[in-house]
Amino acid sequence: MPEVSTLLKFNILVILVLAILFFGTIFGIFYLYFTSRTRERLALIQSGLDPNTFKPRRTNLKYGMVIFSVVLGMVLGDVMGRVNGYAIGVPLGIMLGALSLILYYFIIDKPLDKNQQRNRLDELPE
Repeated sequence: MPEVSTLLKFNILVILVLAILFFGTIFGIFYLYFTSRTRERLALIQSGLDPNTFKPRRTNLKYGMVIFSVVLGMVLGDVMGRVNGYAIGVPLGIMLGALSLILYYFIIDKPLDKNQQRNRLDELPE
């Protein structure tokens, strides 16, 4: 049977190696993400295109709609569950969250896509 101090040193060494591998992997993923994004944007600039096409559009509104509808669905499901005796808070919250994403697409995203396509067509040389 190995000594306790040897076993403790081995455990510390394993934890140290795993921590280095974990944080090294996270660093590698971020490094690859940011360098590839920079290369893509530089290639867009060199070809004469707008590099701002990657900017997110109104994501705060989308997240706000989803969070509000999920909470509203859970509260309504809890109230309805107390009356009927069924636990429907979580399914109703998920359903209303999905419904808010669908509404966001048809109300906000689809008209924005049409306007951007129209603007791109206007910018084309004749």
